[in-house]
Amino acid sequence: INGNTDFSGIKEMLSVLHFDKIIDYRNYPKTGYESIYGLRDKDIFSIAKSEIENQKKSSQPFAMFISTTDTHYPDGIYDERMESVISPKKTNLEFTVASLDYLIGDFISYLQKNNVLENTTIFLFPDHLKMGDPSIFDGTGKRELFIITNKESKRINNIYQIDLPRIILEGSKVKHNLKFLTDYVQHNKKQYIEENILNLTEINTNGISNSNITNLQLDKVSNNYLDYKRDNTRFIAHAGGEIDNNKYTNSLEALDLSYNKGFRLFELDIIKTSDGKFVAAHDWNHWKKITKYNDISSVTLKQFLSKKVSGKYTPLDMVAINDWFNNHEDAILVTDKINEPLIFSELFTDKSRLMMELFDKKALEEGLKSGILSAMPSQSIINNIKIKDVEKLAQKGIKNIAISRRFIAKNKLLLKEFKKFGIKPFVFHINFDPGINEDYVVKYEMDFIYGIYADEWKFK
Repeated sequence: INGNTDFSGIKEMLSVLHFDKIIDYRNYPKTGYESIYGLRDKDIFSIAKSEIENQKKSSQPFAMFISTTDTHYPDGIYDERMESVISPKKTNLEFTVASLDYLIGDFISYLQKNNVLENTTIFLFPDHLKMGDPSIFDGTGKRELFIITNKESKRINNIYQIDLPRIILEGSKVKHNLKFLTDYVQHNKKQYIEENILNLTEINTNGISNSNITNLQLDKVSNNYLDYKRDNTRFIAHAGGEIDNNKYTNSLEALDLSYNKGFRLFELDIIKTSDGKFVAAHDWNHWKKITKYNDISSVTLKQFLSKKVSGKYTPLDMVAINDWFNNHEDAILVTDKINEPLIFSELFTDKSRLMMELFDKKALEEGLKSGILSAMPSQSIINNIKIKDVEKLAQKGIKNIAISRRFIAKNKLLLKEFKKFGIKPFVFHINFDPGINEDYVVKYEMDFIYGIYADEWKFK
């Protein structure tokens, strides 16, 4: 878990070391507090807690690498959200250090409260001494790099970064037969590092660049890339589209902005209020978070319309949705979440401009009978489709499908069959995996599909 794994080759390093999952600012919802280094420390530890909740469900051991940045040179990166738990300090750096100290302590308390700490080895270590002016530490004694752990170990006065792999494995009681560089340096390690720093750096660089891991291989850009990027029938504005770096707003302003950019297909997440009215929102927990709605009770239509999205954007009910599409007669609505095509299609202004992602066979059959532009089976249905079934889908009237882009790699023959029978796949999960944004998919994966759910796109 890192703020931005593009920085300093971190993504490549983690891939070479076969980390199973990499999380940074690209696959985490925007908070509006991101820094030049991506995710903030507060959010990084929040993600870590969520990941541990997921890992607890498995009996398998796991490891987690957490990298923080808010105490970075020169003065730290102030996060006003920490003011509720950290008192004012003389400098921003002191505040960020105190904030990080609090977050680490809170995280360890969380591990203990959830009965994880007793089976967990923790290592805390910095990457380097403070850059720039170190006068903030005047009178505090000698400052050095350190490693802190909760496991019993003999104290070592002189530790070097080349010692860390062995220390971590032994402290975690991981059995291995590995030999490390440190095992071969019998004399003064400090002197050895200083005399061979360039060679050591080259070893690291070559180790990454020569690796045969999948995501370091450069794919060929599609010959159709320029045509794809200008074709607005291939791009669905995801949740209305991104606005002011905010995703999932499902708002009037997002629709307006995306339309002006050239989008003509617009996805909205449709859910019901407690009084049975359809509105545009991703889910109620997310809606409450971005509207700062603190009531734990269910939400009525009146309450929904009374709250601005992210404090400034206009919410959409069916009246507003129909008004907008009536005023934009070349726009097509693509729905997500809702699975009631017969009911919803009667409430929408124009069935001939309605595409609905549907999630089970019953809803799909209803959608095909409803007279809408496209009843789109979602991946929950497509997962059970064989190559021999594709022609039957086309004969039923299936024009589009909605699948994850993660589906592409192992199902290219099936996707080829969809293309053969004129069924157009649109893919979601863009900006979920590290380095996989809209441009990547259009360049390297669009030949296997038809279009994408895009947060952002420039039709040039």
